[in-house]
Amino acid sequence: QHVGRVLRCRPGDPLVLFDGSGSEYPAVIERVGRQMVEVRVGEATQPPVESPLDLILGLVMSRGERMDWAIQKACELGVSEVCPLTSRHCEVRLDDDRAGRRVGHWQKVAISASEQSGRTRVAKVRAVQGIEAWVASVAADVLLVAHPGPPSDALRPAAGPRPARVALLVGPEGGLHEAEVDQARQRGFQHFTLGPRILRTETAPMVALSLLQHVWGDLSSV
Repeated sequence: QHVGRVLRCRPGDPLVLFDGSGSEYPAVIERVGRQMVEVRVGEATQPPVESPLDLILGLVMSRGERMDWAIQKACELGVSEVCPLTSRHCEVRLDDDRAGRRVGHWQKVAISASEQSGRTRVAKVRAVQGIEAWVASVAADVLLVAHPGPPSDALRPAAGPRPARVALLVGPEGGLHEAEVDQARQRGFQHFTLGPRILRTETAPMVALSLLQHVWGDLSSV
């Protein structure tokens, strides 16, 4: 429907298809029907559009469109995985049925963002879980928790190889509880601040992910 009715594509028009796992395919439309579009698919390519940095975002849920916006921008900035979290100050309360529907919706947001930004991989949106469980289970070379405080050197490139995988924890509108920050630190998370101003919960991931891509990812040469 999007190709045939919204974009009004016709036979002979070119398309670029992607399978969500790293490959991209040139294609040409051969037939447009009421419920289908037939294309002729070319050879697979692997364009260098994915970041070498594997980014995992643990994001405490926010209300309304803020969560959609944060996930959309995170996908545009190259995250590989988004983990919606609950916390003490989280104002979103979902039962299992609603949580499942929201995750399905957020996965569609991730697919759309990947399509729009020209990515060849789609970020996986995980099931909703508590912040304590995620902090205890996530594995990465570098673990970071965004939290106001004195300047930190968490993002200063250290001697040796760059990390391959980084996990980032961002709290809700009311911020993380000190007990949650303490638990994260006990699990190896390093604190870092995003500057002297307090950022909204949908702004903080965008700023933090941009910094990570600049220091260790594919924005370092931009």
